Amino acid sequence: MPGMRIDVGGIGKGYAVDRCIAILQSLGVTHALVTAAATVASIGDRDGRPWIVGIRHPGRPEQDRDPAAAR
Repeated sequence: MPGMRIDVGGIGKGYAVDRCIAILQSLGVTHALVTAAATVASIGDRDGRPWIVGIRHPGRPEQDRDPAAAR
């Protein structure tokens, strides 16, 4: 489509976050939140509560973020 582009940076960030999670798990970490820009992954929970991340609508960046539980 005219005006569209493919950004492969997300692939690299996803791989990096996945590797971080794998390394943390191999070290015995059971609770962690790893982020790289918009790429988020979690292990376990946050002191018995879910990890909460903010999600911003790409078309309305001026609005507050909507909280969501990371699973």
